[in-house]
Order: sequence, then C-alpha cells, then structure tokens
Amino acid sequence: MPACELRPATQYDTDAVYALICELKQAEFDHHAFSRGL
Repeated sequence: MPACELRPATQYDTDAVYALICELKQAEFDHHAFSRGL
C-alpha cells in the first residue's frame, strides 16, 4: 500500500472526496442493514 500524503485539499480533490464519502456512507448503510438482518 502506498504511503499516505497529508496536504491541504484543493478544488481538484472534489471528485475523490465525493467518491470517498459515498463509499463510507454505503459501508455504513451495509453495516446497519447487516446488523438488522436485512
């Protein structure tokens, strides 16, 4: 795994940040659905 680079966000990071938020929200939804047995 490559090393993480921490730096201030720029306008060019918008798509990557949006995609990451979508993945995290989906993972949270999947976790809640699994715990409820759906």
